Amino acid sequence: MNSMEKLLQTASARLGMSPDKLMGALEKGNMNDILVNMNPADKQKIKSVLENGSAIETLMKSPAAAQMMSRMNSAPRNAQSNVPRNAPRNTPQGLNPQAKTK
Repeated sequence: MNSMEKLLQTASARLGMSPDKLMGALEKGNMNDILVNMNPADKQKIKSVLENGSAIETLMKSPAAAQMMSRMNSAPRNAQSNVPRNAPRNTPQGLNPQAKTK
């Protein structure tokens, strides 16, 4: 199990959801699915950070965030995924969302 899978397992256990459901919510950017099982106090803390642009900017500029992003970008993709790392999001693999239809 690689470090990304371990992180996913740990996070999903703490959030009370399956790793597959967590990964799906993360890929879709659907925070409501992720926050649904959290206690109200933690949920409010996360929502307040997400609603505060300067807090997000400060967080993303932190050395810890840079290190985490570096690790995530260099981690091997999930072995079950056959979608290339650079494939467009939210489009079926192999389809060009910019191609003109006949």
